[in-house]
Amino acid sequence: MLRNSSDLWCQVVQRMKWVSEVWSGSGLVSLEPTDLVDSILLVDSSKLALQDATDKIMARGMTNCEVLYSDFTEDVPELKADIVLLPLVLLHMS
Repeated sequence: MLRNSSDLWCQVVQRMKWVSEVWSGSGLVSLEPTDLVDSILLVDSSKLALQDATDKIMARGMTNCEVLYSDFTEDVPELKADIVLLPLVLLHMS
């Protein structure tokens, strides 16, 4: 029985080996299930956000995460993944 949406998220991700999050920002979504998958690739057009993600990855000792800068207007990176996350969520701090 699923208790909440995170239970469903974990069940889905456990079946995946390679996860990519496009427009990942600092990794708020994709850095959570790192222990459930083989590899996570965070892709964003903000170098500052990717630096924040890199800092989180290093601080947590994650070895299966990578970041990639791309704004998708020039060279479009070749991404191979079992699942691609496109959260498109804006968080506002007051």
